Amino acid sequence: SMASAAPSGRPDEEVQVELAAVGPGYFETLEIPMVSGRTIGDFATEGERVAVISRALAERFWPGEDAVGRTLAGDPEWRVVGVAEDVRMRSLRSEANPALYVPFTQAWQPSLAFALAGAPGAAADGESIRQAIQTVAPGMRVGIVDVRSAVLGALDDTRTIGMLVASFAGLALLLSGVGLYGLVTIGAARRMREFGIRVALGARPETVMRLILGRAGLLAVVGTLLGVFVAVGVGRGLGALLFETSPVDPLAFAAAAVLLVGSMGVAAWLPARRAARVDAVDCLREG
Repeated sequence: SMASAAPSGRPDEEVQVELAAVGPGYFETLEIPMVSGRTIGDFATEGERVAVISRALAERFWPGEDAVGRTLAGDPEWRVVGVAEDVRMRSLRSEANPALYVPFTQAWQPSLAFALAGAPGAAADGESIRQAIQTVAPGMRVGIVDVRSAVLGALDDTRTIGMLVASFAGLALLLSGVGLYGLVTIGAARRMREFGIRVALGARPETVMRLILGRAGLLAVVGTLLGVFVAVGVGRGLGALLFETSPVDPLAFAAAAVLLVGSMGVAAWLPARRAARVDAVDCLREG
């Protein structure tokens, strides 16, 4: 839930935070790293109101300082005992909001959610979990959510769009390769008499191949640069659909450029290799 938090004695710095009422083992179970301090301990050992705050909240209230031991406004005040890494609680695509974690025995909540972590590789058994809870609390309504499935479900639309884009990109790559293959083939056929003369004058087959591949390579490089320019503009519009990926990712653009130029090289190499094997006599006779 959302709440307000402010450092003790500085009410003008109040900010909206994600409030999570948690129990012992919460951070360990969800594998949330601690930046400093400790997690929330057993309720019997917490004799005062304590809190763990996120890195974002610590940097907001005490930039460049250690937040452990500081206090947050309240009646009584909350003493900060630890700083945890930022966690996205609302959406995987939005930046993590500042967060405040407090013992649920010290902050009333209308409902509880237990976070359970199984042994590595063990299958989740929802029915066993439900029965265990109803053994100690008969009649309690229990809803079980698999975190891994929930995360994957939150990325369904991203994955679908990614598959569609990849499919169309593959089709575009195939069409561009076929197009360049045809263009190089036609260009080589038109220059066949020239190649015959060059071979007759002593040009090596490698020279003919370099002539053809050089022109095709220029087309591939120019086309790739234009494509990158357009992709940068389009990528910014798709930024909201991405997760943990920048719309202008240098590594992704470099990999795409290498793939494009490489595929264009393969498409141009076949007709270039055929033209390099031209028979000078036959070529001049046909001319």
